[in-house]
Amino acid sequence: MSLQSKKIITPTIIVFIMSLYYILLTMSFIFFNMPLLVIIIMSIFSIIITILLFYVLIQRIQEIKKGEEDDLSEY
Repeated sequence: MSLQSKKIITPTIIVFIMSLYYILLTMSFIFFNMPLLVIIIMSIFSIIITILLFYVLIQRIQEIKKGEEDDLSEY
């Protein structure tokens, strides 16, 4: 396994764990019979956060493939 693929694994695992957290959080609201409005709001929130997480993950993978190890150096 190359060094580059090892650097891709960590952000991917973090994104999947965070996405799973938001999905389980929304499901817990359904399980505990929360009001419908709360379920809808949390579902929308979870979907938006998950989409943004995957968007940032794709950007990070592209940075790693380009060789930009530290993206803070741009600032």
